[in-house]
Amino acid sequence: MPVFVKMGHTPFQGLPTADAGPDDVVASGSDYTLSGVATNQQSVLWTTAGDGTFADASLLAAVYTPGTNDIDNGSVVLTLTATATSPCSGTDFDDMTLFISMTQSMNLTQGWNIMSFFVQPADMNLQNIVQPLISNSTLIKVQDEDGNFIQYITSSWTNTIGNMANTEGYYIKVTANTSLDAHGTQVILPYNIPLSTGWNMMGYPVKAQQAAMTVLQPLITNTTLIKVMNEAGDFIQFIPPYGWLNTIVNFLPGEGYYIKVTADDNLPINAPSKGFTPAPMVQLPETEHFFSSGSNPYNPMNVIVENIIANGFIVEDGDEIAVYDGEVEVGSAVIHQGYDGYQVINVGGDDPATEIIDGYTSGNTITFKYWDKSHNTVYENIQVTPIIGEGKFAGLGTFMSELEISSLGTYEYSGSSLAFLGQNYPNPFSQHTTITYGLYEDGDVLLSIFDVSGRRIQIIEDTHRNRGQYSVEFNNKVLEPGIYYYQLEVSGSG
Repeated sequence: MPVFVKMGHTPFQGLPTADAGPDDVVASGSDYTLSGVATNQQSVLWTTAGDGTFADASLLAAVYTPGTNDIDNGSVVLTLTATATSPCSGTDFDDMTLFISMTQSMNLTQGWNIMSFFVQPADMNLQNIVQPLISNSTLIKVQDEDGNFIQYITSSWTNTIGNMANTEGYYIKVTANTSLDAHGTQVILPYNIPLSTGWNMMGYPVKAQQAAMTVLQPLITNTTLIKVMNEAGDFIQFIPPYGWLNTIVNFLPGEGYYIKVTADDNLPINAPSKGFTPAPMVQLPETEHFFSSGSNPYNPMNVIVENIIANGFIVEDGDEIAVYDGEVEVGSAVIHQGYDGYQVINVGGDDPATEIIDGYTSGNTITFKYWDKSHNTVYENIQVTPIIGEGKFAGLGTFMSELEISSLGTYEYSGSSLAFLGQNYPNPFSQHTTITYGLYEDGDVLLSIFDVSGRRIQIIEDTHRNRGQYSVEFNNKVLEPGIYYYQLEVSGSG
């Protein structure tokens, strides 16, 4: 009889597949458990393009620890490779990108700052990013280069800026020294910043500092760069016969910069070179005779004195020079002859967020005063010869001059003035107002409010202050409508 034989076969397994999973985010300093999937595989293996390590690279759910370079770069590519089941041969692989999230901490000084971001938060709404400053009552205003703003108006905060952009720098004014933390993934470099003809406020989207001239070299090569300024008024500009003058030195994380170009251009921002050592920043001494506020100026400009000709005395280090707009001192500097024959004075413009005149007004005429320290004498009769500029103020501009100081028009400094007291703003007010004052030397401060009969009814400040300029916000809880006066009493430290 016939014999029937049933033949069997090994099912065809097919080629292996690998799926590394979607791109994801891990916090800096944390491990990450992968979620890879593979089919028809005999084995799998994870590899990295970075310098991190796997706890067991043969597991689909391997644990990855990002390395130092991964964190510095802000991301790393991980690859899952699946090898076919024997006796078949073949492999499949798939990549996923792991982004490293971190916290960017920015220190903000009282007054105006220019800030920028090297992280990209999940929520890019700029008002939400600065909400901690709103919550602690230190934020006054944020403004972009086009004049859009975040500010408390009438009864609520208004945001006409919208979302933050890492290409941009943002003017921000705060009532006191404070800090702002932003959480997000790091900007991946290289990163391109578009610049429009004229002035821009650019961001510096890098978490490490680097030489400013290195960053700007593409614009110098293109011959489009005119000038760069930081929030303090330090600058980079080509001025014959000195060449490129650079008092900024390094671009710093969290800082934004004014930049002026002759034509539309693009500035590629690269990561600092390995082993880069920042050049030391120049620390200029504080003025002793002329007042120096210590806060960043609004809409600054630079005055460069190329040559000081003195009749009757010798110009020496430690002397001081000040710039005036009428009776308002708007900038000063200590004479430092370490420069190649020039002296730089950073001056500040009038702050539009205050009602008092506390800086120069664009278009007004510049005047100078000079303090001869060794003879304790101030010279006011100074002849000015403009080299660049027309002897008038221009925001973000440069005025270069020679000065000739005559022995006429001098006076001896008595040193008797300890402080100045500014006008409160807003005035009148209902709920809150700000009072500004400055100390020319350390001392004990008593700031009080009096009624029209001369009775002291409230003390706003009773403390010791170091030399400098201060703003105090007074929140009214007890005063009835009427007229009141405030008084500053200062006891010097010596």
